[in-house]
Parts: sequence; structure tokens; C-alpha cells
Amino acid sequence: MAVLFAHDGYMGVINEEIYSDTYDNKIIERYKEISQNVIFLVRKKDYKNDTKLKEKTNHIEQSNFSFQGVDNFKTLKGYLGLKTIKEKVNSCVRDAEYIVARIPSDLGFLAIKYAKKYSKPYLIEVVGCPFDSLSNYNTIGKLLAPIYMIYMKKIVKRAPYVLYVSKNFLQKRYKTYGRQINCSNVELEKANGIILQNRLKKIKNTDKKKIVIGTLAAVNVKYKGQQFVIKAIKMLYEAGYEIEYQLVGGGSKDYLKKIAQKEKVSKQVKFLGELPHEKVFEWLSTIDIYIQPSLTEGLPRALIESMSLGCPALGSDSGGIPELLDKSCLFPKRDIRQLVKLIKNFDTEKKLVEAQRNFYASQEYTKNVLDQRRIDFYREFKKQT
Repeated sequence: MAVLFAHDGYMGVINEEIYSDTYDNKIIERYKEISQNVIFLVRKKDYKNDTKLKEKTNHIEQSNFSFQGVDNFKTLKGYLGLKTIKEKVNSCVRDAEYIVARIPSDLGFLAIKYAKKYSKPYLIEVVGCPFDSLSNYNTIGKLLAPIYMIYMKKIVKRAPYVLYVSKNFLQKRYKTYGRQINCSNVELEKANGIILQNRLKKIKNTDKKKIVIGTLAAVNVKYKGQQFVIKAIKMLYEAGYEIEYQLVGGGSKDYLKKIAQKEKVSKQVKFLGELPHEKVFEWLSTIDIYIQPSLTEGLPRALIESMSLGCPALGSDSGGIPELLDKSCLFPKRDIRQLVKLIKNFDTEKKLVEAQRNFYASQEYTKNVLDQRRIDFYREFKKQT
């Protein structure tokens, strides 16, 4: 028997080997605490036999692991095959011993439905708010947002075991009567003081008006907020700042490219595409300021990872971001002028202070601390069910 993990992320096969731009080996390893046999129920992606693509995705190398892929039902073609997808989810849940559903996600919601049908023990991971993401998506999303929110509230409230990635934000919005813990989805190694020393040296040697800014997020969804940073860059450029904005993340970059062209800052905006997880840290070490401009967030993993490298950071006031950053580093979401003001005020002294604060604050999310909390919760879940 196995533990089934259900979520809307992606996995695919290249030359008979599994790759993913959503998950990595460390994430899969977690669920072996519940069962040594792990199955992921996710959307399948055609990665083709592209060598460059292989370098930008995570190679999954796990024993006793497999994935069940379904067509992308968030397209018209996929939606027409929804009946087949439901049948597959039904059979996967029926054949599994334990269910872990990461929500909000359609596959996660379906897995919970069938877990109840077959009286399967299930655990929910709450990683975000569908209301915020859908209401910032498009017109249809705005109509669906309150429906999804009400539905998710009912599911979480009645769930026997709930893991939240935030400390407070998601718990307040999606309360549960079941057992619960807060445990971020991040994987940080124990702090190395040399990392902070190198960052402080970098800050002292950086020209205040020559800044490299970075954001790690999908570039094809408007609620990640990169468009507001691009508009802020224009104002900073006109004020004499030499700014480069580096964007790491998958998806079509057409929308953001058009904004950069409209604002006449195309040369300042660099799209780096997707990076495998181990190379994300290399990239974060090179930038001067990390910005999380999201309109909605749970507890952003990339922001925590940037903090662990002592990177000064700014973020919007949405979701769980205020749980991570000092108030002086927050700006109201969509507020371009306030973002510009914060960047201008981010002098060397301020960067040194925030670099140290972020570095030490991130240690709350080290692997050994979170792993033990998560393991204890998984063991309790397994024992009680």
C-alpha cells in the first residue's frame, strides 16, 4: 500500500526518467515517513527530449516512487476529458492507504472527496488562498473566487489533520476543528555564518544607484505582481538609478514583456526562465534586493530562501509576507510609488540591518527544525488512523 499525494503541479518523463518543475526529491522524501511507497497524482507535462529543459527542471530520483499524470484540465481540451480524470482520481484514492491533499488545487479537492467516499485517512496541506488568487486572475476568476473560498473553508474545517504553511494568515481564514500544525514548505540547511559575511561585504561594495533586483515566481500569472516592479523600474530609471530586474520562473513572458516595452525598460528587465532548485540559491546570491510583489501568497518559499542568504528583501502586504519581513520593508500591494520610495530609501545602512535580520529570522525555517515538526505530525496522523 502507498501514500497518495494529490496536487495540481506538474511532472513529466524525458527518456524514461521523471522530471518536474514543481517538485524535487526532498519534497517526495517527506511522505516516506507515512509510507515507503509514494505516489504523486499530478498534471502530466510534455517536457520533450530537450537537453536545455532538463537542465532547468528537477530530476526525480527516488526508489518506491511513481506518479500518475492526468491531462491539464485547466484547458478547454482537458476540461472535456474531466470525466476520465475524475475516474482516475477515484481509482488512485481507492487503491491508496493514505491520502495527502495539497490545496487549493482541483486534484487535491477531488482526492479529499474520494477519500471520504472510501473512508481513507487523509491529511490536508493548506498552502494558499483561492479567493486571493482567483480574484486577481480574470473576470471568470472573480466570479469563482467566493465559491472556491466557501468550499475550501468547509473542507478545512472538517478535516482531521491540517498542515498550514503560514503561522497565522491561513489559520485565520481557513479554521479547522482537527489537529493542526504550521510548517513551511521550505527546505533550508543549517546556517553558515560565512554566507552572511559574504553578503555584508557585497552590500558594502555595491553602488547604491546600481541595483540588481530579483523575483522568483511564475511569469504568466498576474497575481504574482511583477508588473508593478517593472513600472517602478521606469520611475527609478528616470530618477537616475541603474536598475536591472531579473525574473526567474516558468510560463509565457509575453504579458510582462509588453509592459516592459510600454514602459520603455525592456533592456532593464531580464527573463531567466526556470531554474532547478539548487541553482536558485546561486542566483539569489548574485542579486542585491529580492522583491515579493504578490497580490496573494501563503508563505512564499522563495522569499524565505532569499532571507537565508542574507538578501535584503521587500514585499507586498499580502498573505503571509508580513509574517516574514519587517514592517519597514512592506508596501501595500499594487502601490508602485511606495515601492519606489522603499527602494530609494534602501541605503547601505538599511541593507546591512535587513540582511542580518533576514538571515537570523530565516533560521526558524531550517530543515532540522521543520522536519522534526512535520515528522511528529505525520507519525501522529499515521498512528491515529
